[in-house]
Amino acid sequence: MENRRGDRRGSSERRSIGPKLQEFIGLKYQEELTATWEQQRAQFVVRYLFWALGLAYFNLGGPSPTWLSLPVINLVYLAYFLTVSGYLTHAKWYLQSVPRWRLAMWTDILVVSFSLVADPGTAPPALLAYIMIVLGNGMRYGMRFFREAIIGSFTAGLLASYLRYLDYVHSISLATLWIILFGGIIILYAYSLMHKIDRVKQELETKGQVDSLTSLLNRRALSEKADVLFKALERNNKTLAVLFADLNKFKAINDRLGHRTGDQVLAQIASLISHSVRKSDIAARYGGDEFVIVLPDSDLDKATILAKRLQENLRSWAQGNQFDLSMSIGIGEAPRHGHDLDAVLENVDKAMYRGKSATAEDGIQHVEDDFSNSADSTPLHALKYRLREFAQARQWEQFHSPKNLAMALIVEAAEMVEHFQWLSEEQSRALPPEKLKEVEQEMADIFIYLIRIADGIGIDLEEATWRKIALNEEKYPVEKVRGSAKKYSDY
Repeated sequence: MENRRGDRRGSSERRSIGPKLQEFIGLKYQEELTATWEQQRAQFVVRYLFWALGLAYFNLGGPSPTWLSLPVINLVYLAYFLTVSGYLTHAKWYLQSVPRWRLAMWTDILVVSFSLVADPGTAPPALLAYIMIVLGNGMRYGMRFFREAIIGSFTAGLLASYLRYLDYVHSISLATLWIILFGGIIILYAYSLMHKIDRVKQELETKGQVDSLTSLLNRRALSEKADVLFKALERNNKTLAVLFADLNKFKAINDRLGHRTGDQVLAQIASLISHSVRKSDIAARYGGDEFVIVLPDSDLDKATILAKRLQENLRSWAQGNQFDLSMSIGIGEAPRHGHDLDAVLENVDKAMYRGKSATAEDGIQHVEDDFSNSADSTPLHALKYRLREFAQARQWEQFHSPKNLAMALIVEAAEMVEHFQWLSEEQSRALPPEKLKEVEQEMADIFIYLIRIADGIGIDLEEATWRKIALNEEKYPVEKVRGSAKKYSDY
């Protein structure tokens, strides 16, 4: 498909990205939160450092607590240590976990606030820890966490300060006020910088993920986002549908009316597509006049409904604008027809273009139709597709390399030989029923492995067999070899 038609057109004009698309790709209303293991490990190191310094402060050199006893403080710090260790263990198994990040942040806020309340000193160092919470979470997990950390730290800090200074307002020192003021300035300044950096980052990501002509996702973004959906299939045991659309007679529009008109047509068709899909669907320009739509939690039937709606909308638009234009659509389903986007698209592409040559150009073709009802289908081809489906559904293709299949074939052939070993000619031709059934299964396994090997390396086993028969007929002429077991080179 990629080799058949490249992305032949571009445009100097830049189109604005609609709110719906921005919301879907996560650039406006939500952030795609990711943090590396190194980043999260550094944050856990800071938490353990805070724990150690807090224990040392209250037990070795800090002012004696007034209304909270030292054993209570140590118990709280022990609980904090165990909780953080639990978060660390969870992070080793589930690295990207937004609920854990949020829960850990609020745990930090609560323990720092407790330390502030427990410290009778005039300039409690716990105030500085709020700055670390805000910066540590905001710079790792994005602006939403930044805002939440600011609000949480500010609210908890006010409440802790109220409890701390409730009975002795006069003990508030100038140093305490200076720490609060200076810390607030640092946080606000950091927030302003992060907001600008995040906005520039989002603009760059938008330009990198969106096709400038159609405002749909580009091919790279399609691959990235589809990869997430396909990996999720392995966990939730659901299906998704892939729809591949190709315009018919679009080249004639380009040749007759020019590329500028062709670009306008593509943009209008992209608009039809974006208004026909759900918010959760992925719509992308695949290249040239080809479009791909990935539909999560959908099957062939649901995708067919969308395909018919797209064709009807295009037909109405083309007639209204006096364009001779139609759309061929191929539809596949994962994991039934592949466990990644490339595998499904390969099957969809074959189904669609085989259908175009056999039916009307603007038809809708399913991959399953290609497996069982194609014009050139034969029993052997049907077996090949059935075995391919069988392996794909069980995710066995990772084990079915030609090498592994060839080794399995040798094993099955050896097992079949054991059934005939030490038998006479007469005995081998008159096997008992139970033995014959076992030989039948061994032969079927050998045949299956042969078909799978041929499918894996791109050999049409039926055509190869016919060619070999023709070659043997040339090598062994009837008049020369009748009744003889000599090798062809001896004739």
